[in-house]
Amino acid sequence: MKHVASRLVRYADKNKVIHADEILDVALRRLATDKTINHKIRSALSDIDPQLELLVPRQVDNPEKQFKRSLQRKFGLRINLSILKEDYPSRYRKLQTYGPPSEVLLRWGLDYTYSSTISPNHFKELLGALYEGQQKISGLYKRDKKLYMAISHQAKKGGLSFKDYIETLGYHYE
Repeated sequence: MKHVASRLVRYADKNKVIHADEILDVALRRLATDKTINHKIRSALSDIDPQLELLVPRQVDNPEKQFKRSLQRKFGLRINLSILKEDYPSRYRKLQTYGPPSEVLLRWGLDYTYSSTISPNHFKELLGALYEGQQKISGLYKRDKKLYMAISHQAKKGGLSFKDYIETLGYHYE
């Protein structure tokens, strides 16, 4: 099936998804939509490039993989989880059924990002402005939820607790 897969590659879009409805060659479309052999075609496509996917609408071989293919087709190889959560809540909830969204995307071979305007370089500066020279931080979630979430995410990425991360910035967290 490698020869069929290599002929299908030209139908891949910028997100590396080959949609069966967009295959113009009738014989190739028939092969790609044949339930008995399209798993072999998918395997050959992954040998060519691990991110290449064959999406056949209304033909679900594996619900998780089918959902991955549709997300990849719509959002690309790098998915912004903030946009997904805000604008497509049902897809975000469905993604959560497979596990933590960021971990699921990495397991699927996709990358993720967030719409964060706060970089870790600015945490100390923002905390200093918010608490005006105080060394004790308390009630950050109520005062600035976005800053709290950004610090919490960065702490988890570093394998630290929120309190430990705040202390690395030179503050004491209560």
